[in-house]
Amino acid sequence: MIPHGDLIGIWELIDFEDRGSEAEPWTKTFGSDPTGVVVYDPSGFLSVQVFAGSEAPWVPYLGYIGRWVLRELAPAGDGRVEGIVEHRITSASLRELLSEDPGRPFTLTGEELCLGDGRTYRRTFRRL
Repeated sequence: MIPHGDLIGIWELIDFEDRGSEAEPWTKTFGSDPTGVVVYDPSGFLSVQVFAGSEAPWVPYLGYIGRWVLRELAPAGDGRVEGIVEHRITSASLRELLSEDPGRPFTLTGEELCLGDGRTYRRTFRRL
């Protein structure tokens, strides 16, 4: 079992960005000021809630619940920790999320968490 104490808690959404390829510019999928949280409970329960801000080009809400498990965790230098966390989704606002790959790369730097590959998608959070 991989220790998971660093991820446990409530994380407030700061930014939600996507792009089709590394050659394209980043898009603010939920607008310039989205709100939301990701909750990693010590029991393994997971909750993700994202609400669109102003000028959102996508749907106004994204949410899902399920279980989470760390697949990988390793120090990356400069106080950073990197790994892969699985979001095993059991119920979601968008059905396509139920068949999505559960693995999400992450980087944890102090009180900031970035979910995503950093090349085509990134979701940035700060610990509450």
